[in-house]
Amino acid sequence: MRYMLKSDDVEALKREFIITKEEEEERLKEILKKIVKFVKVTEEGAIVFEIKNLAGIDRIGLALAARYVAGKLVENIRQEVSLDELSQITGLQEKVASARVKDLVNEGLVERLGRGLYRARGLFAVEKIIEKVTEKYTLGDLESEE
Repeated sequence: MRYMLKSDDVEALKREFIITKEEEEERLKEILKKIVKFVKVTEEGAIVFEIKNLAGIDRIGLALAARYVAGKLVENIRQEVSLDELSQITGLQEKVASARVKDLVNEGLVERLGRGLYRARGLFAVEKIIEKVTEKYTLGDLESEE
């Protein structure tokens, strides 16, 4: 059965479906308010954890989420992160980092772009990563990097 939509109906659905730049900016602002408690990114794209004592998978997820968001905000920051970089950023051995990033790929939160190159799968994935980390930790229970 085919549905015939009036052009007014299509326009109304389109306005509801398509995310405007303003809506995306608002979403980014909300993400930034949450992620900054855990991780920041330098102007050069280096990841700086605000909290130590995070599990390896959470450090991997936050690093990928932070670089994705930073890449949306600053043109010269790459959103993708290599496995070698993830290992260095998180302090995990490369085999362990590989296993944890593979877990995130299997969850659909991270995409593999090529051999050893990964990126968060978009703002929805970034929100999910932050949500998972926030649910797992009480910030008062964690030690700051300072």
